[in-house]
Amino acid sequence: MPVQTEFSAASSALGYFYQARYALLLLLQAGAGNDLSIERLDDVAFEQDGEPAELLQFKHSVQRQAGLTDASPDIWKTLRVWSTAVLQGQVDLDSIQLTLISTATAPAGSAASLLRPDSRDESAALSLL
Repeated sequence: MPVQTEFSAASSALGYFYQARYALLLLLQAGAGNDLSIERLDDVAFEQDGEPAELLQFKHSVQRQAGLTDASPDIWKTLRVWSTAVLQGQVDLDSIQLTLISTATAPAGSAASLLRPDSRDESAALSLL
């Protein structure tokens, strides 16, 4: 039986497989004529006419109980990635959708829960963060 050490890349590999499989599902759902990239503009990105239309960050947790609280490292790492892309002129916030896909749960009342498509309240989320 293989032994997993603290230096094992198994969890990272599982996260990459999850990302690739989920990206394939999204591409199949989007249909023909959509361009998708993996690990180019973001973890996954959809493009239209060579311009990014949606950036997706994936967070997959196996070893720890993950939660998308306001202090969650996954939230803040994602915000850092997207903020850097905006500051570097790689994305235009007026024409792009930013999506975080996670195996973690966003607790009720958290900033992440307020940014769900069905209950979006950007002002309230911003004030929490």
